[in-house]
Amino acid sequence: MTIQEILSRLEGVKGGDGQWTACCPNHGDAHQSLSVSIGNDGRVLIKCHAGCTTENIVWAMGLQMKDLFTTPRAGDKPDIAAIYTYPSGAQKLRRADKSFLWRRPDGKGGWIWNRKGVPHELYIAGKLGGIVYVCEGEKDADNFHAQIGGCAVSGADGAGPGKWRKEYTEQLRGLPVCILGDNDDVGRAYAQETAAALYGTAKSVRLLDLSKVWPDIPEHGDVSDLIEAMGAAGAAQKIALLAKETPKWTPGSEVKRLEVISAPDLQKAKLPPVRFLVEGMLPDGTSLLTAASKTGKSWMVLDLSLCIAAGGQFLGRSTNQAGTLYLALEDSLHRLQDRMNKILGGNPAPAQFYFSTEAPKLDGGLLDTLSDHLAKHPDTKLIIIDTLQKVRGQALPRESGYAQDYREMETIKAFMDRRGVSVLFVHHNRKMKDDDDPFNMISGTNGIMGAADTIWTITKAKRADEEATLHITGRDLPQSDTVIRFDKESWTWQSMGAADWLAAQRARLAYDGSPIVKTIKKLLEQSPGRRWDGTAKDLMEAGKYIARTYLAVNTTKLGHEIKALEKSLFDYDGIVHAATKTGGNGGSKHSFYYQDLGALGAKILGGDGGVYGR
Repeated sequence: MTIQEILSRLEGVKGGDGQWTACCPNHGDAHQSLSVSIGNDGRVLIKCHAGCTTENIVWAMGLQMKDLFTTPRAGDKPDIAAIYTYPSGAQKLRRADKSFLWRRPDGKGGWIWNRKGVPHELYIAGKLGGIVYVCEGEKDADNFHAQIGGCAVSGADGAGPGKWRKEYTEQLRGLPVCILGDNDDVGRAYAQETAAALYGTAKSVRLLDLSKVWPDIPEHGDVSDLIEAMGAAGAAQKIALLAKETPKWTPGSEVKRLEVISAPDLQKAKLPPVRFLVEGMLPDGTSLLTAASKTGKSWMVLDLSLCIAAGGQFLGRSTNQAGTLYLALEDSLHRLQDRMNKILGGNPAPAQFYFSTEAPKLDGGLLDTLSDHLAKHPDTKLIIIDTLQKVRGQALPRESGYAQDYREMETIKAFMDRRGVSVLFVHHNRKMKDDDDPFNMISGTNGIMGAADTIWTITKAKRADEEATLHITGRDLPQSDTVIRFDKESWTWQSMGAADWLAAQRARLAYDGSPIVKTIKKLLEQSPGRRWDGTAKDLMEAGKYIARTYLAVNTTKLGHEIKALEKSLFDYDGIVHAATKTGGNGGSKHSFYYQDLGALGAKILGGDGGVYGR
């Protein structure tokens, strides 16, 4: 669409030479808060300084996002293929390329070319009365009414989560309703959602499954396809039979048959092994990466995407090369380009890595958008959504937070699973810490965590720490904790090792470097029988000459330090510590010696003087 056509849809336009201001069509704007310009690539750039999103502005103009990216020549504008008039008089115009425009009467014999002010209402083919058939689109409703007869209706925005509105339900109050969903997952889910919304308001609800009267119905097949395949009379007969034999819908009435397998058959079955995108860390399926704000999540998933797209190493582990789509919904292309070039360090970017900084919400066409991308780029096997919150829709009526969390996660998970594509959601942690279980810090209800196959959570002891711990748990891999560190030279996270192993290594280094340990070992080396006895004060004095430092600020503190070292002394060097109370103000007498687990152990236990320690 040309810039002139876009400007013609706006009011209060001022400016020129590639820069304009206008009233934003998405809110009651009287101050021309909308900026319009032309980018270097010919794309029309729009920004509302009052905060309206680009998507809402485009929608209010009666356009689609793709209209901002194309500049067809004069005469290339697609012809209007159909006009659908709604009860309020507003019209939805379908172009030959299947894009849509909206217009509404201005009260003066003309049109206002946007959807602003158009009420949420059903498209009605025929007259409301008798059995009302709900179709997925205006075209299907018109075909049904013209070829079969009766009243058919359609929502204004097609099928998808949250697209059936409460206003539609009110229009059908007290009427018997039959729902004709398309033969695909989106259509079936939408039909169920519509039935649930109408239940208790409509006189009755029946959910008609066309596959029961047309076994050869194709994927995505609908009532228009049925009419084309069987003719008007044949389709009318099939639908009448289906409506008669289909029981009324009630919550829970759609019972699915279980696909069972016996234990012996399962035992003998040759099942493919679990496939990993990152070996031992990220299996196929639905995954979740969470961390506190500004921890470095986006750096991690950007590096992950690049590594998988190129088949390189991620955190020291091999990857299985696959196309990746990164929906960086909180970033700009400028920031992504800068970060990607820092990570690549001069190397070429992998061709199978795709970006987008905008995507619709789940109830606004997200799955349709992803389906379109997968059709164009079938090499894509991983989609990263950064962040989950950016694609979440509205809760359904009377839906709890847990139910919404689980429904939305499961909807996307089911979509990906059917296509053999994995999805990784980037999400936030709560501010509240949980040292016992870091996964309890995930924001939202347990519905989010419960729907994920694999979960990664990054935690830091303190925000300013350079190191963090990556906690991983999942259905197809054991729980693990890995210490990671962000390397500002490579701009990537680096694995320091398993948290337990690294803690053990650092504990040993701290032990070996301890001036107290060095002093004790030297005293034992120099003492007859490899045993040393003395007070904390004696040990403090020895430390000045052996370790050339004060072992503690005072003898009391030194006693506590020795107590803390008891297990390490025994585990690493077989040195036993025993302390005997001497009475008075002299403190305790400390004994150190190398343990012989036979005779010396019996001697210690049999001695007197209140031995304590190991």
